Amino acid sequence: MSENSTINITSVLNDVRRKFDQIDFEQGSVISILGSADMDLRGVKMKGTEAALALTNVLGSTYIYPAPDWHVILDITEIAGTVKEKGSENPTKSKKTLRITGITVLGDVYIR
Repeated sequence: MSENSTINITSVLNDVRRKFDQIDFEQGSVISILGSADMDLRGVKMKGTEAALALTNVLGSTYIYPAPDWHVILDITEIAGTVKEKGSENPTKSKKTLRITGITVLGDVYIR
């Protein structure tokens, strides 16, 4: 796995905003503790048909902007937090899948 296939954001007591382009995305992680993290994946090419994103959100906010033609599958545990999926419907015929797993505790996760 090349370094261009992994995307990671860590935000502790601050705000981090990243827009990714020209990456063959395979996997990544978002950690937000007492801060916010924005991960813009709209310009990313997915390597293969499925990519995985691990999420840890504690007392913070996380915003994820997947490419519009990706199907998003959420498996996030919410403990006094919320997960909101906004924007257009997931494409039903998409050949690309973004699987987001993880936990949010007293925080918000937005999939735009």
